[in-house]
Amino acid sequence: MSRTKKGRPLRLRRPSSNTTPDKTNIHAKPFAHFSNFVHEQERRYVGKDMIDNSKPYIPHQALRAYWTKPRISQVQNAYNPPLAFNIDSIRDHYIRIFSTLVYCREVGRLEEFTKHSLHDDRLPLKGYPREWFRDPHSDSVFSKIFEHQWLFFPLIFTPTQLEDHHLDDKQVLPIIELSHITSGDAAIVQKITIDGSCNFLVKQDERNRPTQNTFALKTYHRSKHEKRYDNEVRALGILKNSTSRNVITYYGSFRYHATYNILFEYADGGNLAEFLQNTPPPKGAKIVQFWKSLSQCFKGLDHIHRLTTYAGDSKVNGIHEDIKPENILLFKGSSTSPYDFTPKIADFGLFTHVKESKTSSSDAMGLDKVGNQLYSSPECSHISSYQENGPNMISPRADIFSLGAVLSDVCAWMKGGAEEKHKYLEKRRAYHETLPRFRGSDYKGCFHDGVDRLEVVDEMHGIIRRHCRFVDDRVTPLVIDMIEKHMLLTKTHDRYNAKQLSEIFTGILDSPTHRLPELLPINTVSNTQASSRPQGPSLETLGDKIAEQQSISGRRRSEPRNSIDAEIKELAEDLKINVPDRHHLFFIDDSTSMLEHQDSVYKSLRALLYLTKHLDDGNLELSFASDPKRLYRKHNVERLAHIAARHGFRRQPHVIESCFSRLVDDVIIPHLPIRIFGINFKFFARKPTSIYIFTDGNWGDNMNVRFSTERPMNRLRDELGTRCLDKNHISFHFIRFGNSESGERNLNYLDHSGRDKDWDNVDVKPVSSPVNRIVIGPISEVNDDLDEE
Repeated sequence: MSRTKKGRPLRLRRPSSNTTPDKTNIHAKPFAHFSNFVHEQERRYVGKDMIDNSKPYIPHQALRAYWTKPRISQVQNAYNPPLAFNIDSIRDHYIRIFSTLVYCREVGRLEEFTKHSLHDDRLPLKGYPREWFRDPHSDSVFSKIFEHQWLFFPLIFTPTQLEDHHLDDKQVLPIIELSHITSGDAAIVQKITIDGSCNFLVKQDERNRPTQNTFALKTYHRSKHEKRYDNEVRALGILKNSTSRNVITYYGSFRYHATYNILFEYADGGNLAEFLQNTPPPKGAKIVQFWKSLSQCFKGLDHIHRLTTYAGDSKVNGIHEDIKPENILLFKGSSTSPYDFTPKIADFGLFTHVKESKTSSSDAMGLDKVGNQLYSSPECSHISSYQENGPNMISPRADIFSLGAVLSDVCAWMKGGAEEKHKYLEKRRAYHETLPRFRGSDYKGCFHDGVDRLEVVDEMHGIIRRHCRFVDDRVTPLVIDMIEKHMLLTKTHDRYNAKQLSEIFTGILDSPTHRLPELLPINTVSNTQASSRPQGPSLETLGDKIAEQQSISGRRRSEPRNSIDAEIKELAEDLKINVPDRHHLFFIDDSTSMLEHQDSVYKSLRALLYLTKHLDDGNLELSFASDPKRLYRKHNVERLAHIAARHGFRRQPHVIESCFSRLVDDVIIPHLPIRIFGINFKFFARKPTSIYIFTDGNWGDNMNVRFSTERPMNRLRDELGTRCLDKNHISFHFIRFGNSESGERNLNYLDHSGRDKDWDNVDVKPVSSPVNRIVIGPISEVNDDLDEE
């Protein structure tokens, strides 16, 4: 039996089949009075469907205000004998059902709802209630109720109601205003205003009214776009778990009248494309304000690339793949300046997942879903026949190139507004007309030729730089430098990640003289990398910190805790986005000349073991120059560190060539993958591997030693080329100890090995270098150049 909120049973005497309102009784007038009220409200409350058709509804607050206790009592007494029910329960739990039954003149059926707890929150009815007894009369009553219930049950916009539900075609949407924003081939976007009494998507103010009733509604109209809708909803659902100030807020989705709908926050500043078309470039102090506003795009992109979900034990990152001005929405700032805004990245219809799995791939890759053409990266272009016939595999750095292209366009706008931006586009199109494969292609006008950045782009950047000198714009030239050095690059692994670019931009804007900050590579796949902030601890310092922490705690074989552990995790998080999924092998030169550095080697090794363990949770490997084929594979960091601590330094330094030869020929080359059409057919192949070599380089002071040491590395490079593997599939990270002049000469020679053929996979850093520089090593050419302070 149903009960009231206070616990009292809600008792109803079921009327006999001939119980109807007594038309001779004055109390029968409540039905006519309510009908008149409904007709008045229908003119006041008019909702919309997806094609702007009007649909009236009565909101809950209007019903609540109308149904006072006396009026409900009048309806009760309109029956003979009068109906008995608890009025408070009707007002609190059944007021919309009660209104529907009064409108249908079937109030006697209320007990069918109350005894089965079919209260307001469980309606509208989608079909005949399975709890009801079924007979022809009941079917007729249900049909009447089903037809009229929608008037009293408009959609209540709550997060649970917008979980991709399929709404009935008769459902009324309490949208009181609807206007067109933009449209494309797949979807249209409209600005809508929801009746505040039906809006529970946002916070309520002190008067229990929603703080925001205006939203953006994106509608896919054709079933062929259902997959894109599903993809976007999945992506937004993932991103919703952790919001970002620079990613559009998603409120929910639903299917209605063969349409697929997504509800977002409304951008009162339009999108970046409209802004560049309609707003003049800033001058003076407004230049910094504009770039400071726009630079927040990097934070949104970093959020997309970093934060997604997990599939099993593997972290899944994301690629937006459709970065363009139209998909960067602008929200006006608190000032009246048009250059004060917050950008938010939107439109996730082409969102691609990237799984950081334990594979042998050289980078986390996702399936190219063919995003925008004008701002596409070279790896996303489909202008070649082999690219048209099969899918491309791309990484999050495809978005970095696209955002770089957008910023390049913005720099042209900074010079001469929308007209200059259009001239820039025409120059790129004219250049592409000279390339047969681009003629008639949607990629005509993009920023590359299918492989490299266009010369036209560099020429335009030069023109903009010269213009900026005359107008005292010191920021835009630095933005161009960043675009050229870290974003519009051919090789994906040469591009910075979004977090690093954000930090560089911050350094530019915060500098009093607006000078490009010193760059520190943190990006493994970055030919150019840098950070405007301090470079982090040196490997030597980190090793000392860990040793000190463990000495204090007295825990010889436990992981460092508190601030040290947090510091390692922060370093690892920075490197994870930039360093692809790699295996890590540690090779210690155990010659007699290294004996004086034994303590430093042990501490530095332990620090690197802890850090790389956070990068790759698989087994780490340790080997010594005296017996390179003997590999110590351990999952536990302290066990490997203990092995190193007990190992002696007895090898003669002048036989280093044979040591490297055995390492390359017996350990590395046999485990290289064999790929056919990009697929690895060697099951036991290692992932791309970073080899950290702890040495003082003190192997003798003559060119023969250097030549002989270089030979096995050249053999490895030839093998990598033969197997069509990236030069950094195997990277050598030499960590130099001591200050031996001959050792420094030997290692400097190796550091430059292969550069003349663009096959440099060797980097040398002293143990005093920042630890992230050591881990990145030769994978970034700029980092490779930052050898010694």
